[in-house]
Amino acid sequence: MSAAPAGGNVVITVSLHHFRGTGACRIEAPVAVSLLTARGTTSLLKVRGNPIRGSLGPTLAPEVTATAQFRWSNWCDAGGTYTVNGAGPFGGGVLVRTPPPRCTGRQHPSVLARA
Repeated sequence: MSAAPAGGNVVITVSLHHFRGTGACRIEAPVAVSLLTARGTTSLLKVRGNPIRGSLGPTLAPEVTATAQFRWSNWCDAGGTYTVNGAGPFGGGVLVRTPPPRCTGRQHPSVLARA
């Protein structure tokens, strides 16, 4: 999983790479992404759409990477860095830190959506 600034937003990418075998596999893998207030907490940021679910799949060919992308936009609260938690089909979670997206207007909500 990765989180990177892009055009004032933060793009979060969850990926799965097929690196063994010679045939395609059917995966239909659910993923979940949540924006947390800090590392080591389960407190969600107040962002519309948080947490969000998506999926990888349905078929993954050899040496190909399946991705699900999400976009976090318009954060007008405190700066600093925030924790993104990504959970995939194989359990557990991956935590990455990211700066927030640019504030584009306090009159609009901060949103986490599929990219």
